[in-house]
Amino acid sequence: MSLEVRSSWSGASDPCVALDEIIAEVRPNDGSVLFLYCPSRIDLDALAGAISTKVTVPVLACTAAGEIVPEHGYCTEGIAGMVLDSDDLTVRLAPIPDLRHFGSSDATALLESIEPETSLETLRRRTAFGVLLIDGLSRREEFVVAALHAALGVPLVGGSAGDDLTFERTHVFIDGKFRSNAGVLALFETSLPFSTFKIQSFEPEPHRLVVTRAMPADRRIVDLNGERAATLYARSLGLTEEDLDNEIYLTHPLLMRIGNEYFVRAVNGHLADGSLTLHCAVESGAILRLGRASDVCSGFEEGLRQIRRTIPEPKILLGFDCIDRRMQTCYQKREDSMQEILRRAGLFAFSSYGEQLNGVHLNQTLTGVALGAGPA
Repeated sequence: MSLEVRSSWSGASDPCVALDEIIAEVRPNDGSVLFLYCPSRIDLDALAGAISTKVTVPVLACTAAGEIVPEHGYCTEGIAGMVLDSDDLTVRLAPIPDLRHFGSSDATALLESIEPETSLETLRRRTAFGVLLIDGLSRREEFVVAALHAALGVPLVGGSAGDDLTFERTHVFIDGKFRSNAGVLALFETSLPFSTFKIQSFEPEPHRLVVTRAMPADRRIVDLNGERAATLYARSLGLTEEDLDNEIYLTHPLLMRIGNEYFVRAVNGHLADGSLTLHCAVESGAILRLGRASDVCSGFEEGLRQIRRTIPEPKILLGFDCIDRRMQTCYQKREDSMQEILRRAGLFAFSSYGEQLNGVHLNQTLTGVALGAGPA
């Protein structure tokens, strides 16, 4: 069976009006699943009530720091919606109501709750992938995504909810409400062609940085190579600690090699004690490289070419795009070029506070899954 994709964006100030406009355009109740991304400052209770009343299919929704919609590109101050519609697509949701107390055994129980009569071994033999939406300020992404991927055994992608860069409270829609300290796992089963992807725009520098002291729970690196982390980080760039600012952090993240790939560990700032604060946890003993930003537009276009080598004619790219990538685009003065690329890329995404790929939580990356249309 083929796949139909219907997407829309509404800038209506009333979230219920915006939802009505999106529903009229994407017709969710004729589809398989509805995605909704919205600002955090709207009336989330009113939106949740309207969703529960008017939508009968599974809904994956969260607050964001902006959206990316096919034919629109980057959007803000509105609500984005997309429906996937196929007879060959089954979507089952498993809410995670309490991230703080989520353990490894909960991951297995969560998956069993999706299909209680299906063994995990049978599930893994199916053609399936998972999508995770999770509170972007919970600092629980690393553990949760690792536990879920280990239990699920199929490809997993996801994004950390945002709140328009206020960094106060993010929300995920579960059990009819938008909640913090929460997440939702969606299991997609289909024989449609699909492939997960990761796109980033950084090259590793030769500097080898060993994390000699870290505080993972606080997402802090205290020492690198036995020195104050901020001092060594700055010196590796020919700078002093006083020179460090947000542009430096955005263009020179830390990179961790896993297998043959590098994964971004974004630097958030530095403290008076010389430690570096990150958007991702790093353990003591980890070996890192300093990253150097390359052109974000060229990197995105190369990523699109790689996707098409696996899925030659993707019907939709379902993505999770770090808000730092959007900021990197601004620093490089590439906004107009990126908007043009996005309008024709077929990407539906939200600007996230972190991204997930299989068992890894990362930053400053676009992760996602490309879906092909299948036979006509």
